[in-house]
Amino acid sequence: MKLMMVLGAGDICSKLEEFLGPLAIETIVYRHIQKAMDNIEEVNPDVIIIDTRVFPRHWKSFVQFIRKTGPGKQCPVILIKGENFSSIEQDKAVFLGVDAVVSGTLTDKGEIATIQSIINAVIPDGEHKLKMKNDAGSGRFDLLITHPITGVLLSGEVKTVSEEGLIFYPDHASLAETIPLHAELYACSFRAGDTILSPVLRLVKRDTGLYFTFVSFPGNEQVIFNNYYARTG
Repeated sequence: MKLMMVLGAGDICSKLEEFLGPLAIETIVYRHIQKAMDNIEEVNPDVIIIDTRVFPRHWKSFVQFIRKTGPGKQCPVILIKGENFSSIEQDKAVFLGVDAVVSGTLTDKGEIATIQSIINAVIPDGEHKLKMKNDAGSGRFDLLITHPITGVLLSGEVKTVSEEGLIFYPDHASLAETIPLHAELYACSFRAGDTILSPVLRLVKRDTGLYFTFVSFPGNEQVIFNNYYARTG
């Protein structure tokens, strides 16, 4: 799976990689939009991210161009916008078939989830990966999930945990077989030490275990988990 990022200088690339790291992505970064246009057929990207703050005029020409070429006709396009991205520009993005427009701060959890969801949708089954440690360290981690379709509660064992997600081995694997790949699970109870957290999880892979990434935590639970993981991971 190839992600083309057309970005300027700065830390935007590292910000994107922070939450795209758990995904199986080959990233190609271009600092010049014309170079990206020249190489679009060779790269044949599956997703394109363009920073409109750096290319406020050329992003529209680029999107028009890729929508007319073979590799880009169906390729999802995500725009990063700045403060000067007007409602007129938003309308143009919709007209050109842009899939999402997100703010350049990349701090909104909903927008981050949107980017991850768009990319997840085009990653072939079996190519997902999680950058995780080999075990759950010295910490105590337990998980109880609710099947998003049947509503059945599923207990099991958490053997692998990272800042990005976890691998869960349900006690009754057959009951978890019908959880759709890429499904988001909202009714989760995740124990980290003595604290019960309620993260939203996304299923990104399954084999003998279920591979989940963290989509979000309510309130300050992200900080609680990060602090506990840092002490025990």
